[in-house]
Amino acid sequence: MSKSRKGKTKKNISDKMSKHVKDNVHKQLISGRMLWCIVPLLVVVLGFLNRKTPLASDGACDSKAQEWLNHDFPMKGYHLLCLGQKKTSISLTIYSPMETTSTTNSTRTLTVGEATYSKITWDMNTNNCSWSSFQEIREEVSQKLNINPSKRTRWGMYSSEGKQINDLMAWTSLLSKCCNSNSISSTMTTTKTFANSDDQLLLLLFEGGVFIYPGVRLNYQRSIRLSDSNVYNMTTLSLQPLMFSVHDFISEVEQSQLIDLTQQMIHQMTPSDVVESDSYSHWRTSSTAWIDWNTSVTNDDVSYRIGLLLNIPFSHQEKTQVLRYRENEKYGLHLDYFDSPNMRSANRVATVLWYMNDVPIGGQTIFPMQNNTVLDKIYNLYSIQQCQEFQRTINALLVTPEKGKVVIFYNLQANGELDDHSIHGSCPVGPNLTKWAANKWIWNIPQHTFQFHRSGLI
Repeated sequence: MSKSRKGKTKKNISDKMSKHVKDNVHKQLISGRMLWCIVPLLVVVLGFLNRKTPLASDGACDSKAQEWLNHDFPMKGYHLLCLGQKKTSISLTIYSPMETTSTTNSTRTLTVGEATYSKITWDMNTNNCSWSSFQEIREEVSQKLNINPSKRTRWGMYSSEGKQINDLMAWTSLLSKCCNSNSISSTMTTTKTFANSDDQLLLLLFEGGVFIYPGVRLNYQRSIRLSDSNVYNMTTLSLQPLMFSVHDFISEVEQSQLIDLTQQMIHQMTPSDVVESDSYSHWRTSSTAWIDWNTSVTNDDVSYRIGLLLNIPFSHQEKTQVLRYRENEKYGLHLDYFDSPNMRSANRVATVLWYMNDVPIGGQTIFPMQNNTVLDKIYNLYSIQQCQEFQRTINALLVTPEKGKVVIFYNLQANGELDDHSIHGSCPVGPNLTKWAANKWIWNIPQHTFQFHRSGLI
């Protein structure tokens, strides 16, 4: 066989093989057998070519939302915003309770556990990032979320770590990596930025104005870092009322110092803080002392940490109330908020209660209206057995006093409305026992302007 014929034969074989491979590939593509290999590859390649950070896809937002939305039912007045970025615009995916948004056939939703949330996508063109005031942003956001502009309390927006975004500089610092640099005034570029990308990704909006931790689900644990050496686990005890516990938040030394200070003030302690009538003194039989600002470094340190823990300024706190319950002493069911129409825009948003010793018998803090339980009246608490009966018959929540444990419960909802489920009381203390506790009431507006001394410890 000649050299030229050999070459021609090889070429024919090669052409036939090439045609066979092409035909086979074509058939497999048609049958879909190779799509499973090619499509993921294309996604990876295209994602690599078009990647731009930070980029929050719809799926990424949905995933992160799982840790910031209630799984049983939505919090009224709470909206979760997920900040993302596209080539020419900034995108906000907004998760809201279904009842607060107008729904259409095209409304997207996210189901988290038993709860359903509406999803609104807001694309902001980079050429329109030059807001002249934060009020413009307020009006635009309020319109998107159907928030009534006549609402007495202005909504508050926060990062996922609780840093408030309440002016134009804080807002534009979030958008500075997304917006056209010519769209942002040079006076807004020297702003404080958040610590990591998660802070820039998730925003929490509360119609009541004050930061409130979402409960997510029962027994959910959230790690909260106050400093490099102070990291605490917050556990959800109840979703209604919204309640959390934090263990080992108050050190043994701090507890002993607060008790010693209270015992030195024993001559100031009276049955209850105010005795309005015989019936009231019968309702509350504990003794109370108040620790003022700048009278104790320990008290100031604890107060400062509480402000950091709740992401609510220290100025919103009342003085520390120290409580002593001896054998059979108790406090009947009551509410910590004020029910006057004049107090609707200024009220106690949260109660922080901590126990300074273990109480093995009695002394529990009782919450009878968890999970939509309805009471026929407000009860006094006469015996340990009565508290146990509430737990058995209406599934009342009993929180046992444990040394160093902090309990946080919210008296207001995320929309600023009163929460009747926060009604609570202190069960009678068992025989030959004493219960030491303390609490702070946290308001949604400043209560003082004190500048206290601190030891520098948190």
